[in-house]
Amino acid sequence: MSDPVLVVGAGLSGLALAHGLRSRGVDVTLLDERAEPGGNLRTKFVNATEGRWLLELGPNSFGDAQAPIMGLVESTGLTDRLVRTEGEAERRWVWRAGALREVPLKPQQFLLSPLLPLAARLRLVREMWIPPRPEDAPEETLAEFADRRLGRVAREKLLTPVIGGIYAGDPTKLGAESTFPAMVALERQHGSLLRAMKSGSGPPSRGRLASFTDGLRELPDAILRGLRATPGCDARLAAPVERIERAGSGWLAVLASGERIVAGRVFLTSPAWRTADLVEGALPDVARELRQIHYAAVAVVHVGVPRAGLGNAPAGFGFLVPRDEGLRILGCIFSSHLFPGRAPAGHELFTVFVGGDLDPAGAALPDDELRSTVLGDLRRAFGACPEPALFEVTRWPRAIPQYWVGHKDRLARIDAALEPHRGLHAIGNWRGGIAMDACVREASALAERVAR
Repeated sequence: MSDPVLVVGAGLSGLALAHGLRSRGVDVTLLDERAEPGGNLRTKFVNATEGRWLLELGPNSFGDAQAPIMGLVESTGLTDRLVRTEGEAERRWVWRAGALREVPLKPQQFLLSPLLPLAARLRLVREMWIPPRPEDAPEETLAEFADRRLGRVAREKLLTPVIGGIYAGDPTKLGAESTFPAMVALERQHGSLLRAMKSGSGPPSRGRLASFTDGLRELPDAILRGLRATPGCDARLAAPVERIERAGSGWLAVLASGERIVAGRVFLTSPAWRTADLVEGALPDVARELRQIHYAAVAVVHVGVPRAGLGNAPAGFGFLVPRDEGLRILGCIFSSHLFPGRAPAGHELFTVFVGGDLDPAGAALPDDELRSTVLGDLRRAFGACPEPALFEVTRWPRAIPQYWVGHKDRLARIDAALEPHRGLHAIGNWRGGIAMDACVREASALAERVAR
């Protein structure tokens, strides 16, 4: 291939795509404006007098049942570095009516759980007799879908905190089919979510949660090493691209340094707003659509405390918080319960999330107010929480893309606008799913199509 294939963006999508192309014999040039690979995959080590803390500033884990990401792990030589959750890590909790209450793992257990009042539990049973909507009906919001099938109380006390934990989003704006297409498909196929689950047709398991001995950052580092060790491939960081232009039958990337790279194919894997900047001059219609994709703001707070005097922190993955239940935080992951080496001996590490679309001001709280809010909420949840040995704040003004109602139609318009412009592609976590495994799945599928 005379002209290089150019991948702009060294987040997980871009790295997985470049790796997939390289493994299929395609020479790749990879560029990113940051000095480190990984995008939102950022692992930080803090060495203190009590020992070493390992902090995940962005995503915390991925599911080990997804073939594309596990294939990527194997092909980068990281299989021996995997760590997985064990024991009680599957247990989830919700702050409800002034206490942490365990989330039942099976639908029938909800009938006996105090998580919902009796009337709301009986309303869940009625779900089996509620008819599905026509397939050609306009997309519903997640709130409308949940209210119709499960009832308003279940939505407010169960779905809203779950959506807060995944998207940091507002169910009254997120599109049901855009965010959870498999769930909408189950309703259409079985007429009922409960009936689908009883028949064993529920959503596929993500498997156990997984990471690496030294955190998720190991994956982008390993992919980057592999690219740089391959003749014909070039991977450069701290090399920002300013714009993408047409160049005859190919494309021209203009770098901030003044360098100009001509490529037969260009793959833009940056966040939606950054991709919009790159194509503004060449494809203003695409840029306009991309700028309509909203991102939720989140503050990620790591709290490391001595185990002595902690109070009644239960075992498990962590807990979520419905709105109007007295706590401001969105939720808390029990990071040192999930994987080894996250906290020094005798200490626990909690990862707390504040903000999101239902509390955007929370993500922008001054440091002292954020500290007071987080520690106050943890003390209420656990009964007691000692003064932290570690307190670290990471602010993400644009953390998670929001798949609002109409998002799938927006993606269709973007694809239609790109179709006449052969050789230019745009992917990322703003389409196809926000989880790590979703990004790898989309990148792997695109690499396969290009190689064919």
